[in-house]
Amino acid sequence: MPYLVRERTVMEKKKKIILSVSICIIIVLIGILVFVLKYRSRDHINFAELDLSQVDSIVLYSYSVEQVILSEKEMSELIPLLNQVELVGEWTQEFRDYNGSKYYMYKINLINGKSFDFAASMPFYIIDGERGYKVEEADYDTCNELSQKYFELVDQYFY
Repeated sequence: MPYLVRERTVMEKKKKIILSVSICIIIVLIGILVFVLKYRSRDHINFAELDLSQVDSIVLYSYSVEQVILSEKEMSELIPLLNQVELVGEWTQEFRDYNGSKYYMYKINLINGKSFDFAASMPFYIIDGERGYKVEEADYDTCNELSQKYFELVDQYFY
């Protein structure tokens, strides 16, 4: 009888350990899932389908901290350029190694309440000042046009 009681306690301890390990694994998996959904879903910005009717406002950042809201006419000129943007591959922070990179050019506020910062700083498209996507060679013209448009607007509004 004492052998049976001792075996039962050992079995109960094993069950508790297995249950604890299982709970820890589930918590870690949930944490990973939340992280992936939070940071990867923000990158799935479909620029090709971005339409003026989806945009509440576009804010232009100056070189310093000044900001100005673009007119509807300016937004309608900018959106066709944004429609050509493709975020390809994994994001990186490699853009921080480039001298003269501008991390923040525009803040795009959508009517659904979402917003994100965008910059076209050759050879990267930069989202929220954190995630840089290397521009494909075929997309260099678009990146340069977006950058050029930014500098024209900054000169117009701030100088």
